Amino acid sequence: MVNEPCIAPGTKVVPGSGVDVHNDVARYAWKIVNPAGNDVMEGLDVTLRDAAGRLRHIMMFHGPLPALP
Repeated sequence: MVNEPCIAPGTKVVPGSGVDVHNDVARYAWKIVNPAGNDVMEGLDVTLRDAAGRLRHIMMFHGPLPALP
């Protein structure tokens, strides 16, 4: 997770879940919180690692998951 203080000064990125791993794919949730600790944004990252364990791709989803229709 990368902190982007220049986008929203005083905010920080914190874990929103544990990390779920299956073979070379991992997923985890994150949140951006303001200095008071209130959630500003949430999201989900999915990562793919190569055979050596290095990150190959990071797919970032910003915002909550959509509700069922």
